[in-house]
Amino acid sequence: MQRVTLTIDGKQISVRPGTTILKAARSVGASIPTLCHLPGRRTRAVCRICVVAVQGSARLVPACATPVSEGMQVDTQAADVVAVRRTLMEFILAEHRDCGDPDCQIERLAAELGVGQSRFHAPESTRRNVFPSDFVSVLSQRCVHCDRCIEACAADRNVLARSGHGATVQVDFADGESSRETACSVCGDCVSVCPAGGLIPA
Repeated sequence: MQRVTLTIDGKQISVRPGTTILKAARSVGASIPTLCHLPGRRTRAVCRICVVAVQGSARLVPACATPVSEGMQVDTQAADVVAVRRTLMEFILAEHRDCGDPDCQIERLAAELGVGQSRFHAPESTRRNVFPSDFVSVLSQRCVHCDRCIEACAADRNVLARSGHGATVQVDFADGESSRETACSVCGDCVSVCPAGGLIPA
């Protein structure tokens, strides 16, 4: 079978064509943080926390959505890569705010990246709770728009979607329906994958 040879953090490896940088990097023990990534689900690459440097590329690329190529040279821990991840984490923290949950995945990831607090602020006016469900309580002020709940739902009923644009974006039932009007099976997958504590059982 054809293989692709590349170098990640100085280590040369050979992987199958179509393998993402993230998967290849993890196969050699390289640590790349992720947030929106859900193994086995469609890649959305909305958080960009997994950015890496690829020699010859003018921009950092998301490791979760970028396939390897022959001769590619990847640096997962370059100074500019780490700096960008920390800045992105600050934006995410501004969206999430301090939830006070010691098990919060967002705050744990921030700590891993060395980010204690954010320099940025997301206006409270952008927060609306219109998620019409009798089964899930929404703490919209915690949502970081990672879309993990949407992807988890897509594997079952596909009734969750983004609504709004820019500062007004939020998770909603598709077409603005209520949970009673959708094919929601109350499986709880959306709750189980939320890293921010924004979705909890009602």
